[in-house]
Amino acid sequence: MILFFMLLLPACRVYPKIEAYQQKQLQKAQLEYKDLDTDEFHIRYLEGGNPSGEPLVFLHGFGGDAAWAWARNFPDFSQEYHILAPDLLFFGGSTDKKELPSLHRQVEMVIELLKVKGIQQYNIISLSYGGFVALQLPRVSTVESMVLVGVGGSEQFEFDVQEITARFEVENLTDIFIPKEKEDTRLLLDICFYTPTELLPRGLSDDLFQTVFGRYPVEQRQLLEELIEYSSSYIQE
Repeated sequence: MILFFMLLLPACRVYPKIEAYQQKQLQKAQLEYKDLDTDEFHIRYLEGGNPSGEPLVFLHGFGGDAAWAWARNFPDFSQEYHILAPDLLFFGGSTDKKELPSLHRQVEMVIELLKVKGIQQYNIISLSYGGFVALQLPRVSTVESMVLVGVGGSEQFEFDVQEITARFEVENLTDIFIPKEKEDTRLLLDICFYTPTELLPRGLSDDLFQTVFGRYPVEQRQLLEELIEYSSSYIQE
């Protein structure tokens, strides 16, 4: 709700206001950006909260990064938990140095970060795509508890995909969720906001493309295509 009102503020540039809000929330939760370089990955992550608390890992979804997804929520957990919130590979500031994008590599990246931090047991809160990463982690590490928010998967999956692509007159979901150009970001805003997007400043979609959606379009398309295939096969099993 706070973010919604910020978007309606009369201003030529809205995105800096969003960034300022995120930064304020990170400071409130006492989180700092850090970078980890390994032979395999460059990992950009947020860390902070209660240094003596149980580890709590936040995994974000498609579109954005750790701060974009969780800034509003971090202060609610920072008093009790030691928070780690990585940008997933090819979102925000994290990249893979060795291999092509895949769900498997996202899991390996999270495990690498936990290993370097000396964390053997932890809790997870995950959103959307991050939930698919989270569901793989108990197979290779000790997860104390897990919360999944908005993680898809049902017998209706294939029908839902067909319905969405037909409704928005696109060939596949990547044409909606991975904008190719600045103008394509407007369609994504139309889907994400229930308020008429004509009320949003035109410059917002340009800023979002440059800073959020347009950084790794090829890699993100590959990740989403893999996820669609994975979800379909998982449901059939």
